Amino acid sequence: MSRVLELFEELSKYRRGSGEAIEAYEFLLKFCAKAGAKTQTDKAGNILASIGTPKICLQSHYDMVELGDQPPKLLREGDWLRAKNGTLGADNGIGVALELALIEEGQEGDYLFTNDEEIGLIGANNLGVYPTAKQIINLDAEEEGVVTIGCAGGADYSLNALLAYEPIDDKAFKAYKIAAKDCAGGHSGVDIHRGIPSAIGEVCRYLFNHNARLVSLRGGERLNSIPKNAEAIAFLPIGAEPKNDDHIEIAPIDNPFKAISGSRKILSLLALVPSGVLGFDELYGIASRSCNFALVKTEGDRMELTLFARGASEADLDAIDLQIAALSEIGALALSPLGRYSSWKATKTPLADRLCSLMKEEGLSPKIGAIHAGLECGVLLSKIPHAQCASIGPTIEFPHSFSERVFLPSVDRLYQVVKRALRAGV
Repeated sequence: MSRVLELFEELSKYRRGSGEAIEAYEFLLKFCAKAGAKTQTDKAGNILASIGTPKICLQSHYDMVELGDQPPKLLREGDWLRAKNGTLGADNGIGVALELALIEEGQEGDYLFTNDEEIGLIGANNLGVYPTAKQIINLDAEEEGVVTIGCAGGADYSLNALLAYEPIDDKAFKAYKIAAKDCAGGHSGVDIHRGIPSAIGEVCRYLFNHNARLVSLRGGERLNSIPKNAEAIAFLPIGAEPKNDDHIEIAPIDNPFKAISGSRKILSLLALVPSGVLGFDELYGIASRSCNFALVKTEGDRMELTLFARGASEADLDAIDLQIAALSEIGALALSPLGRYSSWKATKTPLADRLCSLMKEEGLSPKIGAIHAGLECGVLLSKIPHAQCASIGPTIEFPHSFSERVFLPSVDRLYQVVKRALRAGV
């Protein structure tokens, strides 16, 4: 077993959920101090460990999207590693473990561990510790052999509606629980083009098509995850017996007697929420704009929707802004922008070229690319003048989902590439 994998297993003993990663933070501080690295921290929970006179800065975020059983129970299946009944946290725990292995070896460099990346790049945006190295290698990419030089920006929104309720004629309607099934979930950036069914979308589709009278609706797990779970209580017209379909499971329930007034209008608005791929970049073969209908809940007299948009440029984000603003006006919904971060414009640099050369030395066939997901590179470049940045990583499939897994041979090759980069000073 490689030292990187051993350290990933050690890291995986600690809770790392975004906003709640104090256990991992304390582990990293103790590890870096024991290894003899000069260590600095800031109020945002970022950690900078330095050895020697750094020419390269390696950067990873130590928080993760926690779903299911946590901390993860690791399972090895041939050349793949996954978790049992939960997210693995290879995004970005493998990058963290790789940095720890190199710190343990005493390799000269800056080693930056950022916090709360998964909930809006919070650590990077509030950076208070600054590497001296001007070449930054981000280890959060998820396709071996690709040197990433650009990423999408993002924006998230809350839409709120006031609800009223009315009695329902139980001779005309029957109450049911309608739940999504067999929705795999996934990363709302790198998986958005895969056509993965959204649990919220499937439930809303069924309700609209069956002329339902809505009682309650709840779905989604995290802002940046394609919804895996959703469930509604609703009245359906008596006469046509409702049936399960590929992604919906239905069960009759006791009569709750009241439904939300104007249910048809609400279901129409939910059908209009922008969701999935909204534009495509032919050059890099990725989405150029998208929106994830991430969360929905009704509670008492309120309904809240949470959306997460991604765009390759400010113009792409502005276009989605317009759609969401129009939806809020049509539906008399209270719109609250929750946050926004800029894209990292694709820019080829000498650092990217050199990383391609090092990958060739490891027998890979590298290529330059961009990603429809958020990386911290753009934020870091705005805070560290005259720096270059590129992102590389191992092969990680289905991040932010129960199916997340990492291809272990790619981890070993990534370690060799990064070690060569540190030794050469690129």
